[in-house]
Amino acid sequence: KVFKYFKPDYIIITGFIDGNLMSSSSLREDNERIVKAVKAIKKIHTDADFISRFVMFNKFRDYIAIVKKHSMKLPEGFIDAKRVVEDIEKIFWEKDSKLVPCHNDLLAENFIETGDTMRIIDWELSGMNDPCFDLGDFSVEIGFNEDQDRLIIETYFGEFRENQFCWLNIYKYMADILWTLWAIIQHNLSDINFDYWEYGMNRFNRAMNAINSESFRYWRKNL
Repeated sequence: KVFKYFKPDYIIITGFIDGNLMSSSSLREDNERIVKAVKAIKKIHTDADFISRFVMFNKFRDYIAIVKKHSMKLPEGFIDAKRVVEDIEKIFWEKDSKLVPCHNDLLAENFIETGDTMRIIDWELSGMNDPCFDLGDFSVEIGFNEDQDRLIIETYFGEFRENQFCWLNIYKYMADILWTLWAIIQHNLSDINFDYWEYGMNRFNRAMNAINSESFRYWRKNL
């Protein structure tokens, strides 16, 4: 709950949530927590519309524009990744996708367990987006296995849906490519003492390995 917002300084005072801060391992090792987290995500998706928009493909172009403006170095093979993102975007718009309120940054540390429920914090990147982006980003951030990805779909939709499972998997690696660009921008512009380049390259390499796999071709075919 937001108690006070100081607009000139972009400072927000929020209420304290007393609970268990999650980690990737605490979520991966407990399927009941995964179910709680997915229910919390779905609750966001069925809430009132957000003013802001965070369509992953639009954000991808925004980041590309920043990279070009500052003549930032891109990893070898990025042009191939860009083509794949553009191909998936075409399918996305053709399916007449419905945008819903999304968090868009579902790191483990943004979940707080409070008894039988999960609370989600850090809404900086929230905005209207494809709900399956949240599911895919959640999965890739935590490092879930295939059975847990299936559990995400079953919990969210009340049944297993192959088409949505494919979208979840596609978005795992679309998110990797998007956050690669974000990391490159941070590497060039941020003063924080963190190796953003290594972080970004780890995500980029994971995405490219997936994109060149038979599994990715199957997921794309069944979107």
